[in-house]
Amino acid sequence: MLDECMPYPLIERLADLPHLFEHAARIGLAGLANGDSLGIIFVRIAPCVTDLVAPPLRALLTSEPQEKLIGRRIVRRREDWEIIRIR
Repeated sequence: MLDECMPYPLIERLADLPHLFEHAARIGLAGLANGDSLGIIFVRIAPCVTDLVAPPLRALLTSEPQEKLIGRRIVRRREDWEIIRIR
């Protein structure tokens, strides 16, 4: 699930990957605290635009095993990713 701050077109840009993406706002979860959800990908860079986010997200999803990402909150910073185990 992509955080509500993520651009909608990002889902289309990653459609060829073997992952299922959903946007928090499209499924009625807008406004939910980040700690209340599983599988959120959260970006802490501005501006949060598709062209800046899609390449590093694609690289993460193709380089890390899915098992490492399930049940984690994934935070993108300007230079790296943080994968956080959710309690």
